[in-house]
Amino acid sequence: MGASVSEAALETGLARQVVHRLMTRIRSRLEGLPANWVKVEAWLPPATAGDVLALAQSLRSAQSQEERSGLAV
Repeated sequence: MGASVSEAALETGLARQVVHRLMTRIRSRLEGLPANWVKVEAWLPPATAGDVLALAQSLRSAQSQEERSGLAV
């Protein structure tokens, strides 16, 4: 799965407790994603990248609103 908390702390120069908190936050966010979502990465020209990022934010907001209203897909 990757580096242990101790290894990550040593490599980054952060305290083990700080690394543990960060890893817990990251894990929580990942587990909170809908199971059917897919990570997408691409290299794009700046203008296109801005459009794609705006679209992604819009879609995430719509998903959050659906979840809050009980209409999740």
